[in-house]
Amino acid sequence: MKVGFYMDGAEKKGKGKAMASINPANDEVIAEVTGCSNEDVNDAVESAKEGFKAWSSMTGSERGRIMMKYYTMHNLDCGFTLQSDEKC
Repeated sequence: MKVGFYMDGAEKKGKGKAMASINPANDEVIAEVTGCSNEDVNDAVESAKEGFKAWSSMTGSERGRIMMKYYTMHNLDCGFTLQSDEKC
């Protein structure tokens, strides 16, 4: 499985060197993670600055609804999670 990173609501492929994510229990490669270049990092910082403008203008209640939606979607995803190598 190849894994990129998310920016502006979409998965991106980094321009840096890819790295293997290895399960220490059995030395199995879990995923290949895309590395980021300086340009990727600078783009992500600029994107975060823009996102913060919108986020900080919302009320706590609005932000809470978004976080609950994310939580619900994340917990309904029956793929592998970062916390566990077991499927739901």
